[in-house]
Amino acid sequence: MWNHVVCADVYSAELHTGRGGWTWYTGSSGWMYSVGITSILGLQVLHDGLLINPVIPSKWERFEITYNRYDPKGDKKTPIQVYVIEVLNPHHVMTGVRMIKKCASGFTMADEEISFTRGKPFIPFTNVLDIESFDNFTLDSSSSPPKPSGSSSGVEVETLHYRVYLGN
Repeated sequence: MWNHVVCADVYSAELHTGRGGWTWYTGSSGWMYSVGITSILGLQVLHDGLLINPVIPSKWERFEITYNRYDPKGDKKTPIQVYVIEVLNPHHVMTGVRMIKKCASGFTMADEEISFTRGKPFIPFTNVLDIESFDNFTLDSSSSPPKPSGSSSGVEVETLHYRVYLGN
């Protein structure tokens, strides 16, 4: 479980420059976290898939997001699908998805290029459920995603790998 806190006040008065107040102001940290995921890393969860359209510093060469997708009517402990999305920025641009490829397990080989849906960089869900939400995701897979070999609940976890290329 991650803890998110943000200073509500950062002072600029000469004697207190840079000091922060209200250091456990947790309400704004949740918003800041959401804005970072949706506006910087560019991940938006829609009812039928994932929109991925990052706006990042041009120095970033890559990042990875793991999105755990749960059955909205079922168990929230074991995802039904895990989407591992690697974003590559070989041309050092700030925005602009050039191509999305679905890859074999572990990014060993790019299988197929994904066509943009409605003119947007979009990864469709393989099966659409009733309700989708911003369920759970991790950055840079510091905690490894659930293994596809199943779980204690007997549900098979499907892991899907995608590579997103930025540039012209």
